[in-house]
Amino acid sequence: QKGAIFFHLTTHMHENQEFGVLMKSNSNGSSFVTLEQAINRGPRGFVDFEKLEGLEGIILINTVANVDELKSDTKAQKHLKSKISFNDGADWTYLEPPKKDSEGKNYKCNAKNKESCSLNLHGYTEGTDQRDTYSSGSALGFVIGVGNVGKDLLPLEQCSTFMSVDGGFTWKEIRKGVYQWEYGDRGSVVVLVKDGGRTDSLIYSVDSGKTWQDYKFSKEEVCVEDLVTTPQDSSMRFLIIAKSSKVTGKETRTFAVDFTHSFERQCRLRE
Repeated sequence: QKGAIFFHLTTHMHENQEFGVLMKSNSNGSSFVTLEQAINRGPRGFVDFEKLEGLEGIILINTVANVDELKSDTKAQKHLKSKISFNDGADWTYLEPPKKDSEGKNYKCNAKNKESCSLNLHGYTEGTDQRDTYSSGSALGFVIGVGNVGKDLLPLEQCSTFMSVDGGFTWKEIRKGVYQWEYGDRGSVVVLVKDGGRTDSLIYSVDSGKTWQDYKFSKEEVCVEDLVTTPQDSSMRFLIIAKSSKVTGKETRTFAVDFTHSFERQCRLRE
């Protein structure tokens, strides 16, 4: 519906166990409908809910799978499963896992049973920068997230980085481990850099994620704090903000990476 507004109504507020109902109203808030139960909410009030930018009707959420356990045990940990809707919340399905991982190996679970084998992604509640989202309004259909294939979501240190180029319908594992990402030149360049730990390289793709290349941006390993580009994701230039350990203490460093010459030529009109 045009002008529909989404709401999260918290129904369970015990510390570190928060979840609630996802609802949608009409434009003036006079009528409401429940879309899904037990949507994950973080302690700061943020909710694992994201509409893909530039594509109407596609929503990613994380649901709490062990609601009954949380209600009976205040020390129980939440078990999260990711879901996606392609029709503005009317229907939901678990994320389709890739057939093989980034090393060409089969996953251990059976993808025919989505209850025990689906792709699960870390969501908005865990983000340190609320500007970092799965998608970009300028790179239509591109989605990147960190997660795992299995029954439910695992801790970050056990996760890999995944990408979809068709709005979340199918997925591919890019690399093992956790990476930050940015889209450039409206998706013609995609850049990833290791998140956490030390690194001296980034990986990038100029063919919509089909292949990935490594590029060494630093002479020594640094701890990357942020990977940024223009707010519109329209530039081929990126900044890497990192810290390097010195005897005198940590030193902030900034690296500029320019992909302008990564293509043979720019488009030219035929005369």
